[in-house]
Amino acid sequence: MSASNTGPRLPWDILSAISCSYFDSKTLLPYIRTCRTLYHSGIPHLLAAIPYRHRDLPTLNSFCNFVLDNERRPLFLREIHLGCPKADALSKDASPIYDLLVRVLELAKHINVLHILQADLLLRMAPCLKPVLSSFKKLTSIHLSDAHKRTQKVCATLFSPVTSASITYTDTFMASADLESDPTLLLQNFTDTLQNVSISAANVVDFDWPFQDILFPHVTSLSVRTAEYPCAWLFFMLAFPNVVSATFDDQEEPQDDDFDQFYTTRESKLFFANGCWSNGLDYLSAGIIAVYVAGIQTHVREWSCPGGLHKDNLGYFHTLAPVLQPSSIKLRITAEFLCENGADIFQNLQLTKLHLSVDLCEAHPCDTTAYVLDQLVSCFRRSMPLLKSLCLHLCHTHQWKSAGPTVASGSRSNVTPNAYDIYKPSRATEQLLKEEDHSVREYLDSMDMDAFMLHLSDAIPALEEIRIVMQHLYTDKVDRTCFSRVVQKEGEPADMRRVDGEDAKCSDVWFG
Repeated sequence: MSASNTGPRLPWDILSAISCSYFDSKTLLPYIRTCRTLYHSGIPHLLAAIPYRHRDLPTLNSFCNFVLDNERRPLFLREIHLGCPKADALSKDASPIYDLLVRVLELAKHINVLHILQADLLLRMAPCLKPVLSSFKKLTSIHLSDAHKRTQKVCATLFSPVTSASITYTDTFMASADLESDPTLLLQNFTDTLQNVSISAANVVDFDWPFQDILFPHVTSLSVRTAEYPCAWLFFMLAFPNVVSATFDDQEEPQDDDFDQFYTTRESKLFFANGCWSNGLDYLSAGIIAVYVAGIQTHVREWSCPGGLHKDNLGYFHTLAPVLQPSSIKLRITAEFLCENGADIFQNLQLTKLHLSVDLCEAHPCDTTAYVLDQLVSCFRRSMPLLKSLCLHLCHTHQWKSAGPTVASGSRSNVTPNAYDIYKPSRATEQLLKEEDHSVREYLDSMDMDAFMLHLSDAIPALEEIRIVMQHLYTDKVDRTCFSRVVQKEGEPADMRRVDGEDAKCSDVWFG
């Protein structure tokens, strides 16, 4: 007997399962199409690995007929994405197709992830779906957009161990404090299991009114996006009392003439927010003004500040620093702001980690890139005695082209590329931008990175890790990345040890 025929053999079903598990969702279908036997044995893996994503009614009809072709196929479904585009809503042939979908969902006993786009419209066009959606018993994740009254009624009769929920309100949403505007009502059946919540009303309203007296004690991660600036946090803090990771995504900060109201608003919130999230937050992503107005009074381990730090919110930042006491911060500043305020930026902070992006092209005309970087090192020397990990992004706008992002005309400090502008700038503006960008980029290209990192390590006595990224400001294209670990011994020069390849990607000290 030949060697190839000796030894134990795996049963075919086990061999098929092992082979299919090696392929991702993009390559699994081509793989099982290579032969009839693999096709039939691979269909369960296909249905479990590749969720149906609704495109149109003919596709839905094809999917339902395929699944119903074998009585066991619905049992392999784990995730499904439904929706109701306008073309579906106008179709006269929708009813029999939705009846097929009901049959599929009735037999699909193991679905644990449900996505529905245009949920209220779908439930209006296909009311037959309401009972079967309410009957799901194993859902752990739901994602619902256009979640209005019909969706809320379905959720009121849905009893599944949902741990993650994402709810999106659209512009058809009533901008008033009625029942459907309270997200806690929609989620009330999941109070015992819910852990992660994401709520978006970016084009609609804020949530500045009391919610129902419903608590979600197990929610630890909360993300909220609203149309108003700043977002009203208070009722989220009361409904989700044990959050440790919070993200509040608002509109951009208002202009100078809107800042007068913030002190009064903060004072009115401080009393009610006192005691909320008293155990502290591991992570907070929110703009400086939003945090100030919310009246939050708890410690934050890592704080990411979208929108950046500038002269108009620096005072609020300094007010918050001793209250939040973050040990890690992610900030974005301009070179001009750094040179004007470097001595005061990090006062009252005891940081161990810093992720800082500096726009080198937004500098005063008299300030060279070398001067800006010297000011940065001086800032660290004065304010960072405990800093252990530094991630520094040096950003520029080099290689701008008229065919790509364009710019608005104006003074040197206002020449800012905008990816959404489509007009061509004047030749004077184009030449000015090119001159600025080339000077910054040429300096960065010729920069001795090792010498600069040694300069940083001399300025920061506790420093252990440095990552420097040279990056295009608007495309996020990375030009160079240097990552070094620092070994500092008292009385001896710092020893810089470059980290390359996969090791440079595995450090757990970087966030955001």
